[in-house]
Amino acid sequence: MYNKAASNGLQTFGVARCQLRLGQIALKRREVPSAISHFGEARGIFQAFKFDPGTAEALEGLAFADWLRYKLPEARKHAEWSLKLREAQPDQLVISRSLMLLGDLDNTEFHVQEAEARYTRALEIRRGLATERPLAECLDSLSKLYAGRGELDRAELMLKESLKLKTDVDDEIGCAVTQFSLAKIACRRNQIPDGIQSMEKVLAAAREEGNKELSGSVLLFLGFVNRQLGKTELARNHLEEGTKIFLEELGHLKLLKLMAVAGLTILASIDVKENRLTKAEKWIHLAQDLADNTRSKPALQAVYAVRLELCSAQGNHREVEKMEKKIEQLKQETGNVLIEFSLRSFLRTFGWF
Repeated sequence: MYNKAASNGLQTFGVARCQLRLGQIALKRREVPSAISHFGEARGIFQAFKFDPGTAEALEGLAFADWLRYKLPEARKHAEWSLKLREAQPDQLVISRSLMLLGDLDNTEFHVQEAEARYTRALEIRRGLATERPLAECLDSLSKLYAGRGELDRAELMLKESLKLKTDVDDEIGCAVTQFSLAKIACRRNQIPDGIQSMEKVLAAAREEGNKELSGSVLLFLGFVNRQLGKTELARNHLEEGTKIFLEELGHLKLLKLMAVAGLTILASIDVKENRLTKAEKWIHLAQDLADNTRSKPALQAVYAVRLELCSAQGNHREVEKMEKKIEQLKQETGNVLIEFSLRSFLRTFGWF
Protein backbone atom coordinates (compact mmCIF):
# COMPACT_ATOMS: atom_id res chain seq x y z
CA MET A 1 0.00 0.00 0.00
CA TYR A 2 2.79 2.40 0.91
CA ASN A 3 4.62 1.83 -2.39
CA LYS A 4 1.40 2.38 -4.36
CA ALA A 5 0.66 5.61 -2.50
CA ALA A 6 4.22 6.81 -3.05
CA SER A 7 3.96 5.94 -6.75
CA ASN A 8 0.68 7.86 -7.09
CA GLY A 9 2.24 10.79 -5.29
CA LEU A 10 5.20 10.86 -7.67
CA GLN A 11 2.86 10.70 -10.66
CA THR A 12 0.81 13.62 -9.33
CA PHE A 13 4.00 15.57 -8.66
CA GLY A 14 5.07 14.84 -12.24
CA VAL A 15 1.74 16.20 -13.49
CA ALA A 16 2.43 19.45 -11.61
CA ARG A 17 5.85 19.73 -13.25
CA CYS A 18 4.23 19.22 -16.68
CA GLN A 19 1.58 21.85 -15.90
CA LEU A 20 4.33 24.27 -14.91
CA ARG A 21 6.17 23.70 -18.19
CA LEU A 22 2.97 24.04 -20.23
CA GLY A 23 2.26 27.33 -18.45
CA GLN A 24 5.73 28.63 -19.32
CA ILE A 25 5.26 27.66 -22.98
CA ALA A 26 1.85 29.36 -23.07
CA LEU A 27 3.33 32.54 -21.54
CA LYS A 28 6.07 32.62 -24.15
CA ARG A 29 3.38 32.43 -26.83
CA ARG A 30 1.39 35.12 -24.97
CA GLU A 31 -1.53 32.66 -24.56
CA VAL A 32 -2.38 34.14 -21.17
CA PRO A 33 -5.67 32.34 -20.26
CA SER A 34 -4.04 28.98 -20.99
CA ALA A 35 -0.97 29.94 -18.94
CA ILE A 36 -3.13 30.94 -15.96
CA SER A 37 -4.96 27.60 -16.09
CA HIS A 38 -1.71 25.58 -16.16
CA PHE A 39 -0.03 27.61 -13.41
CA GLY A 40 -3.16 27.40 -11.25
CA GLU A 41 -3.22 23.59 -11.55
CA ALA A 42 0.49 23.37 -10.73
CA ARG A 43 0.15 25.65 -7.72
CA GLY A 44 -2.70 23.56 -6.29
CA ILE A 45 -0.71 20.33 -6.51
CA PHE A 46 2.52 21.81 -5.15
CA GLN A 47 0.67 23.40 -2.24
CA ALA A 48 -0.95 20.04 -1.43
CA PHE A 49 2.55 18.51 -1.33
CA LYS A 50 3.84 21.50 0.69
CA PHE A 51 6.57 21.88 -1.95
CA ASP A 52 7.46 25.58 -1.68
CA PRO A 53 9.91 25.80 -4.63
CA GLY A 54 7.23 24.54 -7.04
CA THR A 55 4.54 26.74 -5.49
CA ALA A 56 6.81 29.79 -5.82
CA GLU A 57 7.50 29.03 -9.48
CA ALA A 58 3.78 28.68 -10.24
CA LEU A 59 3.07 31.96 -8.41
CA GLU A 60 5.77 33.70 -10.46
CA GLY A 61 4.05 32.51 -13.64
CA LEU A 62 0.66 33.72 -12.40
CA ALA A 63 2.19 37.10 -11.48
CA PHE A 64 3.66 37.56 -14.95
CA ALA A 65 0.36 36.59 -16.58
CA ASP A 66 -1.50 39.10 -14.37
CA TRP A 67 1.04 41.78 -15.33
CA LEU A 68 0.39 41.16 -19.03
CA ARG A 69 -3.35 41.53 -18.32
CA TYR A 70 -2.53 44.78 -16.49
CA LYS A 71 -4.05 43.37 -13.29
CA LEU A 72 -1.36 44.95 -11.16
CA PRO A 73 -2.69 44.32 -7.61
CA GLU A 74 -3.10 40.60 -8.38
CA ALA A 75 0.33 40.47 -10.03
CA ARG A 76 1.97 42.09 -7.00
CA LYS A 77 0.20 39.73 -4.58
CA HIS A 78 1.44 36.66 -6.46
CA ALA A 79 4.97 38.06 -6.94
CA GLU A 80 5.37 38.99 -3.25
CA TRP A 81 4.09 35.58 -2.17
CA SER A 82 6.58 33.93 -4.55
CA LEU A 83 9.45 36.01 -3.12
CA LYS A 84 8.46 35.19 0.46
CA LEU A 85 8.58 31.45 -0.28
CA ARG A 86 11.87 31.75 -2.15
CA GLU A 87 13.68 33.79 0.50
CA ALA A 88 13.50 30.71 2.75
CA GLN A 89 15.39 28.73 0.06
CA PRO A 90 19.12 28.68 -0.68
CA ASP A 91 18.69 29.18 -4.45
CA GLN A 92 19.71 32.82 -5.03
CA LEU A 93 18.92 32.79 -8.75
CA VAL A 94 15.21 32.16 -8.19
CA ILE A 95 15.17 34.88 -5.51
CA SER A 96 16.59 37.27 -8.10
CA ARG A 97 13.81 36.29 -10.53
CA SER A 98 11.13 37.32 -8.03
CA LEU A 99 13.01 40.57 -7.38
CA MET A 100 13.14 41.34 -11.11
CA LEU A 101 9.42 40.75 -11.53
CA LEU A 102 8.58 42.97 -8.56
CA GLY A 103 10.95 45.61 -9.97
CA ASP A 104 9.05 45.50 -13.27
CA LEU A 105 5.77 45.98 -11.41
CA ASP A 106 7.24 48.88 -9.41
CA ASN A 107 8.43 50.50 -12.63
CA THR A 108 5.02 50.05 -14.28
CA GLU A 109 3.43 51.90 -11.35
CA PHE A 110 6.10 54.66 -11.29
CA HIS A 111 7.67 53.47 -8.02
CA VAL A 112 11.09 54.12 -9.52
CA GLN A 113 13.18 54.07 -6.33
CA GLU A 114 11.67 50.75 -5.27
CA ALA A 115 12.27 49.34 -8.76
CA GLU A 116 15.91 50.46 -8.71
CA ALA A 117 16.46 48.87 -5.28
CA ARG A 118 15.03 45.53 -6.42
CA TYR A 119 16.91 45.53 -9.74
CA THR A 120 20.16 46.44 -7.96
CA ARG A 121 19.76 43.62 -5.43
CA ALA A 122 19.02 41.18 -8.27
CA LEU A 123 22.08 42.47 -10.15
CA GLU A 124 24.33 41.87 -7.12
CA ILE A 125 23.03 38.30 -6.83
CA ARG A 126 23.50 37.57 -10.52
CA ARG A 127 26.98 39.05 -10.71
CA GLY A 128 27.95 36.65 -7.93
CA LEU A 129 26.50 33.71 -9.87
CA ALA A 130 28.07 34.70 -13.22
CA THR A 131 24.97 33.81 -15.26
CA GLU A 132 25.02 35.54 -18.67
CA ARG A 133 21.37 35.81 -19.73
CA PRO A 134 19.91 36.64 -16.29
CA LEU A 135 22.69 39.19 -15.70
CA ALA A 136 21.98 40.82 -19.07
CA GLU A 137 18.28 41.05 -18.14
CA CYS A 138 19.16 43.01 -14.98
CA LEU A 139 21.45 45.35 -16.89
CA ASP A 140 18.74 46.05 -19.49
CA SER A 141 16.14 46.86 -16.82
CA LEU A 142 18.43 49.17 -14.84
CA SER A 143 19.57 50.92 -18.02
CA LYS A 144 15.94 51.94 -18.74
CA LEU A 145 15.66 53.55 -15.32
CA TYR A 146 18.92 55.45 -15.77
CA ALA A 147 18.03 56.55 -19.31
CA GLY A 148 14.62 57.68 -18.04
CA ARG A 149 16.26 60.15 -15.67
CA GLY A 150 18.84 61.34 -18.16
CA GLU A 151 21.89 59.31 -17.02
CA LEU A 152 22.68 58.29 -20.59
CA ASP A 153 26.37 57.41 -20.09
CA ARG A 154 25.54 55.07 -17.23
CA ALA A 155 22.70 53.48 -19.21
CA GLU A 156 24.92 53.02 -22.26
CA LEU A 157 27.66 51.29 -20.26
CA MET A 158 25.14 48.80 -18.89
CA LEU A 159 23.67 48.16 -22.33
CA LYS A 160 27.09 47.53 -23.86
CA GLU A 161 27.88 45.04 -21.10
CA SER A 162 24.51 43.38 -21.69
CA LEU A 163 25.13 43.20 -25.44
CA LYS A 164 28.49 41.48 -24.90
CA LEU A 165 26.91 38.91 -22.56
CA LYS A 166 24.14 38.15 -25.06
CA THR A 167 26.62 37.93 -27.93
CA ASP A 168 28.70 35.42 -25.94
CA VAL A 169 25.71 33.07 -25.64
CA ASP A 170 24.42 33.66 -29.22
CA ASP A 171 21.16 35.26 -28.05
CA GLU A 172 20.26 36.95 -31.35
CA ILE A 173 16.85 38.35 -30.46
CA GLY A 174 18.19 39.44 -27.04
CA CYS A 175 20.97 41.32 -28.85
CA ALA A 176 18.36 43.00 -31.05
CA VAL A 177 16.43 44.22 -27.98
CA THR A 178 19.60 45.72 -26.47
CA GLN A 179 20.61 47.29 -29.80
CA PHE A 180 17.17 48.92 -29.92
CA SER A 181 17.83 50.49 -26.50
CA LEU A 182 21.25 51.71 -27.66
CA ALA A 183 19.63 53.20 -30.78
CA LYS A 184 17.15 55.12 -28.60
CA ILE A 185 20.06 56.57 -26.62
CA ALA A 186 21.74 57.61 -29.90
CA CYS A 187 18.54 59.47 -30.87
CA ARG A 188 18.44 61.23 -27.52
CA ARG A 189 22.01 62.41 -28.14
CA ASN A 190 20.85 63.78 -31.50
CA GLN A 191 22.79 61.09 -33.38
CA ILE A 192 19.57 60.40 -35.25
CA PRO A 193 20.87 58.94 -38.57
CA ASP A 194 22.91 56.34 -36.63
CA GLY A 195 19.94 55.61 -34.39
CA ILE A 196 17.56 55.11 -37.31
CA GLN A 197 20.05 52.87 -39.13
CA SER A 198 20.40 50.66 -36.04
CA MET A 199 16.63 50.52 -35.55
CA GLU A 200 16.05 49.43 -39.14
CA LYS A 201 18.47 46.52 -38.56
CA VAL A 202 16.66 45.62 -35.34
CA LEU A 203 13.32 45.73 -37.17
CA ALA A 204 14.62 43.35 -39.84
CA ALA A 205 15.86 40.94 -37.15
CA ALA A 206 12.56 41.12 -35.24
CA ARG A 207 10.54 40.43 -38.39
CA GLU A 208 12.77 37.50 -39.30
CA GLU A 209 12.27 36.01 -35.81
CA GLY A 210 8.53 36.74 -35.89
CA ASN A 211 8.80 38.83 -32.72
CA LYS A 212 5.67 40.99 -32.89
CA GLU A 213 6.29 42.97 -29.69
CA LEU A 214 9.74 44.11 -30.77
CA SER A 215 8.61 44.80 -34.36
CA GLY A 216 5.72 46.94 -33.16
CA SER A 217 7.87 48.83 -30.65
CA VAL A 218 10.54 49.67 -33.23
CA LEU A 219 7.93 50.79 -35.77
CA LEU A 220 6.34 53.14 -33.24
CA PHE A 221 9.67 54.62 -32.26
CA LEU A 222 10.71 55.06 -35.91
CA GLY A 223 7.40 56.82 -36.45
CA PHE A 224 8.04 59.16 -33.53
CA VAL A 225 11.59 59.97 -34.67
CA ASN A 226 10.62 60.53 -38.31
CA ARG A 227 7.81 62.81 -37.15
CA GLN A 228 10.41 64.88 -35.25
CA LEU A 229 12.46 65.07 -38.48
CA GLY A 230 9.44 66.36 -40.41
CA LYS A 231 9.09 63.15 -42.47
CA THR A 232 5.38 63.01 -41.83
CA GLU A 233 4.27 60.40 -44.39
CA LEU A 234 7.05 57.99 -43.42
CA ALA A 235 6.18 58.56 -39.77
CA ARG A 236 2.51 57.90 -40.46
CA ASN A 237 3.28 54.61 -42.26
CA HIS A 238 5.46 53.36 -39.40
CA LEU A 239 2.95 54.43 -36.75
CA GLU A 240 -0.04 52.86 -38.48
CA GLU A 241 1.79 49.56 -39.00
CA GLY A 242 3.09 49.47 -35.42
CA THR A 243 -0.27 50.41 -33.94
CA LYS A 244 -1.99 47.71 -36.01
CA ILE A 245 0.36 45.08 -34.55
CA PHE A 246 -0.47 46.09 -30.97
CA LEU A 247 -4.21 46.43 -31.64
CA GLU A 248 -4.92 43.42 -33.84
CA GLU A 249 -2.19 40.87 -33.14
CA LEU A 250 -1.38 41.58 -29.49
CA GLY A 251 -4.57 43.38 -28.46
CA HIS A 252 -5.63 40.61 -26.06
CA LEU A 253 -2.86 41.72 -23.68
CA LYS A 254 -3.79 44.88 -21.78
CA LEU A 255 -0.18 45.78 -21.00
CA LEU A 256 0.64 45.86 -24.71
CA LYS A 257 -2.50 47.83 -25.52
CA LEU A 258 -0.72 50.77 -23.90
CA MET A 259 1.73 50.69 -26.80
CA ALA A 260 -1.22 51.10 -29.16
CA VAL A 261 -2.22 54.20 -27.16
CA ALA A 262 1.27 55.61 -27.83
CA GLY A 263 0.88 55.08 -31.58
CA LEU A 264 -2.65 56.45 -31.74
CA THR A 265 -1.84 59.61 -29.78
CA ILE A 266 1.19 60.38 -31.97
CA LEU A 267 -0.95 59.86 -35.10
CA ALA A 268 -3.59 62.18 -33.65
CA SER A 269 -0.97 64.82 -32.87
CA ILE A 270 0.32 64.67 -36.47
CA ASP A 271 -3.20 65.12 -37.84
CA VAL A 272 -3.94 68.05 -35.51
CA LYS A 273 -0.80 69.82 -36.78
CA GLU A 274 -1.91 69.18 -40.39
CA ASN A 275 -5.47 70.37 -39.63
CA ARG A 276 -6.97 66.93 -40.30
CA LEU A 277 -9.13 67.33 -37.24
CA THR A 278 -11.78 64.71 -38.06
CA LYS A 279 -9.13 62.04 -38.51
CA ALA A 280 -7.35 63.18 -35.34
CA GLU A 281 -10.62 62.83 -33.44
CA LYS A 282 -10.95 59.24 -34.68
CA TRP A 283 -7.48 58.32 -33.37
CA ILE A 284 -8.19 60.03 -30.03
CA HIS A 285 -11.48 58.18 -29.63
CA LEU A 286 -9.72 54.83 -30.14
CA ALA A 287 -6.95 55.82 -27.72
CA GLN A 288 -9.49 56.96 -25.12
CA ASP A 289 -11.29 53.59 -25.28
CA LEU A 290 -8.00 51.75 -24.73
CA ALA A 291 -6.91 54.04 -21.91
CA ASP A 292 -10.27 53.60 -20.17
CA ASN A 293 -10.03 49.84 -20.65
CA THR A 294 -6.60 49.57 -19.02
CA ARG A 295 -7.29 52.32 -16.44
CA SER A 296 -3.71 53.41 -16.95
CA LYS A 297 -3.02 56.93 -15.70
CA PRO A 298 -0.03 57.38 -18.07
CA ALA A 299 -2.26 56.39 -21.00
CA LEU A 300 -4.98 58.80 -19.88
CA GLN A 301 -2.31 61.48 -19.57
CA ALA A 302 -1.34 61.00 -23.22
CA VAL A 303 -4.95 61.07 -24.39
CA TYR A 304 -5.77 64.23 -22.44
CA ALA A 305 -2.65 65.96 -23.76
CA VAL A 306 -3.48 65.30 -27.40
CA ARG A 307 -7.21 66.03 -26.88
CA LEU A 308 -6.14 69.40 -25.46
CA GLU A 309 -4.22 70.01 -28.72
CA LEU A 310 -7.32 69.11 -30.74
CA CYS A 311 -9.68 71.33 -28.72
CA SER A 312 -7.26 74.26 -29.05
CA ALA A 313 -7.07 73.75 -32.82
CA GLN A 314 -10.89 73.64 -33.00
CA GLY A 315 -11.16 76.82 -30.95
CA ASN A 316 -13.34 74.95 -28.47
CA HIS A 317 -12.48 76.92 -25.33
CA ARG A 318 -15.03 75.14 -23.15
CA GLU A 319 -13.46 71.74 -23.94
CA VAL A 320 -9.98 73.19 -23.41
CA GLU A 321 -10.98 74.21 -19.88
CA LYS A 322 -12.54 70.78 -19.32
CA MET A 323 -9.34 69.01 -20.38
CA GLU A 324 -7.21 71.29 -18.23
CA LYS A 325 -9.37 70.40 -15.20
CA LYS A 326 -9.07 66.67 -15.97
CA ILE A 327 -5.31 67.01 -16.23
CA GLU A 328 -5.16 68.83 -12.91
CA GLN A 329 -7.34 66.17 -11.27
CA LEU A 330 -5.11 63.39 -12.60
CA LYS A 331 -2.04 65.22 -11.29
CA GLN A 332 -3.59 65.32 -7.82
CA GLU A 333 -4.57 61.63 -7.98
CA THR A 334 -1.01 60.62 -8.83
CA GLY A 335 0.60 62.95 -6.31
CA ASN A 336 2.29 64.79 -9.20
CA VAL A 337 4.21 61.64 -10.12
CA LEU A 338 3.41 62.47 -13.74
CA ILE A 339 5.38 65.68 -13.78
CA GLU A 340 4.63 66.86 -17.31
CA PHE A 341 1.44 66.16 -19.19
CA SER A 342 2.75 65.49 -22.65
CA LEU A 343 3.28 62.66 -25.07
CA ARG A 344 6.96 62.57 -24.19
CA SER A 345 6.30 61.79 -20.54
CA PHE A 346 3.99 58.93 -21.55
CA LEU A 347 6.62 57.51 -23.88
CA ARG A 348 9.10 57.59 -21.00
CA THR A 349 7.00 54.76 -19.52
CA PHE A 350 8.49 52.55 -22.22
CA GLY A 351 12.05 53.79 -21.75
CA TRP A 352 11.79 55.95 -24.87
CA PHE A 353 12.99 59.17 -23.21
